[in-house]
Amino acid sequence: MKFEIKSIREELSEVRDEIESFLITHLYEEEEFIQLILIGLYEVMVNAGEHGNKFDPNKNVIITTAITKKFVKFTVEDEGEGFDWESILERDLNIENLNDRGKGVLIAKKCFDFVYYVKGGKRAVLIKLR
Repeated sequence: MKFEIKSIREELSEVRDEIESFLITHLYEEEEFIQLILIGLYEVMVNAGEHGNKFDPNKNVIITTAITKKFVKFTVEDEGEGFDWESILERDLNIENLNDRGKGVLIAKKCFDFVYYVKGGKRAVLIKLR
């Protein structure tokens, strides 16, 4: 499955709903498993639109998924300049200060088994083991 959408919050929310329907149809895991995927994925999608593409409607966010017997994998790519993702992933999510930059990446890290970036931080790879 692949989506290419404009970097505006409304389209990101619509695609999230479509992805939820897709996952419910294709995964047989408990609802909690699907909800964790959706929470982490949405955080990364919004980051791509907001921080990567600066909510520029002329720039796109591309989301792809692959489902196997062993894992569910998403990639989320923006057209921005990238960022220093490694320093963010080294941190722990600080519940006392949710205003910290990078909280979306850290939430995704809690929801997925593997989170990493390629292309200098322009493409997120999110893997949830089944």
